[in-house]
Amino acid sequence: MIVYPEGRMYTGLTPDDVGTLIDEDLMFDQPVERLLAPAEVWG
Repeated sequence: MIVYPEGRMYTGLTPDDVGTLIDEDLMFDQPVERLLAPAEVWG
């Protein structure tokens, strides 16, 4: 999942993570560190 315009990529998401992503990232612009894709994925 990619969040724009912030440009954050999340990997390994489960259905249980969706609520966390909405609450933390989409609502309050706080990345969910444990789900962020590693830098080499973007390279």
